[in-house]
Amino acid sequence: GMINGPEVLQHLVENCTDYLDVAMSVLIMPKEDLTVFHHNTKHTIHYIHSMLLQLKNNLFPWVEDNRTSLVMNDLTDTLRASLLPDVPYKIVCCPILVNNDQVSGILVTLNPNYSRDFSNSDRNLLETMSRKAAKVTMANYDSLTGLLKRNGFEYLLEKALTSAQSEGKTYCILHIDIDGVKVINDTADTKAGDQLIVDVGNLIRDKIRDTDSVARLTGDKYGVLLDSCSLEMSCNIADNIRLAIHDMNFSWNNQVYDTSACIGVAEMNADCESIQSVFAAAELAVNVAKEQGRNLVQVYQPGDTQLQRRKGEVHWVRSIQKALNQNGFELYSQMIQPIDDSSHTLHFEILLRMLDIDGTVIPPGKFLPAAERFRLMPLIDAWVIENSFKMIADAARYADVQDYIWTINLSGQSMNEPNLEESISSFVKQYQISPEMYCFEVTETVAVNNLKDAKRFMNILKDQGFRFALDDFGSGLSSFAYLKSLPVDYLKIDGSFIKGIVDDPFTGAIVKAINQVSQVRGLETIAEFVENPEIIRCIKDIGINYAQGYGISKPIPLSEQLNNLRLEKLRFVS
Repeated sequence: GMINGPEVLQHLVENCTDYLDVAMSVLIMPKEDLTVFHHNTKHTIHYIHSMLLQLKNNLFPWVEDNRTSLVMNDLTDTLRASLLPDVPYKIVCCPILVNNDQVSGILVTLNPNYSRDFSNSDRNLLETMSRKAAKVTMANYDSLTGLLKRNGFEYLLEKALTSAQSEGKTYCILHIDIDGVKVINDTADTKAGDQLIVDVGNLIRDKIRDTDSVARLTGDKYGVLLDSCSLEMSCNIADNIRLAIHDMNFSWNNQVYDTSACIGVAEMNADCESIQSVFAAAELAVNVAKEQGRNLVQVYQPGDTQLQRRKGEVHWVRSIQKALNQNGFELYSQMIQPIDDSSHTLHFEILLRMLDIDGTVIPPGKFLPAAERFRLMPLIDAWVIENSFKMIADAARYADVQDYIWTINLSGQSMNEPNLEESISSFVKQYQISPEMYCFEVTETVAVNNLKDAKRFMNILKDQGFRFALDDFGSGLSSFAYLKSLPVDYLKIDGSFIKGIVDDPFTGAIVKAINQVSQVRGLETIAEFVENPEIIRCIKDIGINYAQGYGISKPIPLSEQLNNLRLEKLRFVS
């Protein structure tokens, strides 16, 4: 499981004191606002408070500048006199180095003056410990703001939920979403946006109590766990935060920017079924607030109808997790048929269905919205990729599966997963597949909203031989501008255009334009939702390369499709 920063660091400091057998160990991380110390009960330590202040205010800046470990055994040392005048102990101090050697903190051990001198091997041991501390820090803390990351935060929520259930305590969660970071990034630059994110993080810290915790969840969203706090008091705290953000007067290059935030508040008590459900409640409240405007606090009210609908989604989460663990999903596939003479390769889009206990098929429209909201898409996508590779590789023994292109959908959440490429590469090795047979399909909105990541990701996989298709093309406004920069092979024209193509000349013109631009860029086009012979005739005239839809072929289970290939039942439909 995930481990929470502070707790693991506390253990680490205790281990330093015990393993290295010193009087006291201290870990100081100024940006994370963290000071952890542990002293050996054999020793009485005097002036702890003033010592900690000197370590933080004098020693840390010195180590940050010099990026080196330090052993000080001699009390008359001049450096020591300037840095630590009131620390009458021998010390070893090591920097904690994270992300390309930034000094994020220091680890210090102290021994009384009558004890033996610290040696190089003491220093080496402490450096090992500080590398461990750096690992924990990078896993659990956000390097920009010093706030907890999402996984460290979720760990705290799990602990809080346990104590809510065992001791009947009440906690509250705030989901804080700042408006306008995008505007600042676009008009000033991303450094300005980063500075705002740091400033808001510090401001939230100032407005909550010492026992509360704040995390940076993603870009411009924060989570707060309010410890033993009634709903009423939480709303007051949330409102103070909202006001403070509104009154920030954030300025960059002499220009002042408006700042505001929406905050969702949800209660966590013994009745809550999971941290996911509380988290979703706070997130839902924030979305309701955003729909009503900016600069608002919204409390999750379980009676709300919009919330009722979402509550149903919580039950889907369980079914999805069960389906992932017990093969409750089934892969389907739908043929994509070449309709012009330039191409003769059949494509198959791989689709997902869930099976109910009684074997009835549940369509994705029922469970995917819940999967999106609860961030389960990366798990689902990985399942689909792995099982597609596996089934098609198995079928290769008796059918010519490599004569076709197999298309797999990727969600936006997966594109943002840092290690998706590695998972795909490991599946490639495991199932010995050839990437040229596979095409990943990404929607236009996802690609455009994460342009930099999408390009990087696509290029890595294209280098291995995979292809890419851009789905729902035309649904966004700025479509054409982005086509230049995205390394895609196929373009799927949004089905809402194709449906209207026969009766509406304007829609026909849009589809023609999309097709023309695509052909100039060397991309092949695919029309979705091709439902009848009239549409087929229309898109043939326009010069679109492929068609997909009930007018061509309905989705059938992938196992059946592979079996048909084996029996060579597939014939071109003219």
